[in-house]
Amino acid sequence: MRRGKNGIAERSGGTLKALAGNIIQAQAVIQPSEMDSVVSEAFLAHNCDVNELGVAPIQAVTGKVPQVQGDVLNDFGKRLAEHSLIEASPSLQRQVAMRETARLAMV
Repeated sequence: MRRGKNGIAERSGGTLKALAGNIIQAQAVIQPSEMDSVVSEAFLAHNCDVNELGVAPIQAVTGKVPQVQGDVLNDFGKRLAEHSLIEASPSLQRQVAMRETARLAMV
C-alpha cells in the first residue's frame, strides 16, 4: 500500500514541476522574487483541476472550488470590475497571466 501512495505523490510532484516549467517559459520568469508566484499558481491550478470523478482536490477538502480573483476563463460578463482592476495593476496582470498559463497547462 505504501508504494501506491508514494507513486501518487511522485506524480503530483512531477505535475507541479511541469506546471512551474510551463509558467517560467511562457511568462519569461527570470526574477527569483517571482518564483513564489510561480509555485503558488502551479499549486492552485493543480488543486482546482477537476478529476475523472468530477471533483477537484480543493473541493474534496473544502467542499467547493473557490473563485479566484481575475479569473478570465469563467463568467467574464459577471466579473468586468475585476478586469478593470487587472488592467490598472501590472503586478496583478502578471499574476493572472501566470494563473491562466498554469490552468491551460493542466489541460
